[in-house]
Amino acid sequence: MHHQTCLSHLLSIKLIKENKITLHSSLESERDYIHIDDVVKLIPDIIHKGKENIYNIASGRNIKNKEIVDEISKMTGCEIEVEENSPIYSSPNISIDKIKSEFQFSASSIQYDARVISLDGSSIEDIIKLGKSKGLSYLVVDNLNDKPNRKSFFNDLFYHEEKYPYLVKNFDSKEHGYNYQVKIFKIDYEKFEALNLKS
Repeated sequence: MHHQTCLSHLLSIKLIKENKITLHSSLESERDYIHIDDVVKLIPDIIHKGKENIYNIASGRNIKNKEIVDEISKMTGCEIEVEENSPIYSSPNISIDKIKSEFQFSASSIQYDARVISLDGSSIEDIIKLGKSKGLSYLVVDNLNDKPNRKSFFNDLFYHEEKYPYLVKNFDSKEHGYNYQVKIFKIDYEKFEALNLKS
């Protein structure tokens, strides 16, 4: 369902814009989440080695909204708000017996170790160099140019992303119909270092 499928995008936008998460379904709502790396590993095995016609690709465990937003709140200090009379949505447990028996699949555990890192620098390159040792993986920029102390190079990244080939855009809220525009870029450190060696 739409409210579940886009949960991560909705949480990201609200968190970045307002430092608040508003849920439209109960904290007790739950569904199965699987790490994207697990999906990427499984699909080629199923295509080339699968004996069955249909497989469930899942973790085999439901996770409640409460578990997710509690961890996000711990990491960011954001406010959690649940809309009054929010319904409870519960997906049935998904059997992963086939992928376990055929491919010895074991779902990756969820690591709630992400954090917001604040860095000071005079360019995107400075930010990336300083951030590498601190575990910086992503850059998040939006189109609100009137923020106090906003560095001009973040605006440059927002409007001229093609100038930064070592930043891979993972999400753009405009592509999902939101008026507030935020972009999330993953840092490709290998490409960044290769380009810096050439320059």
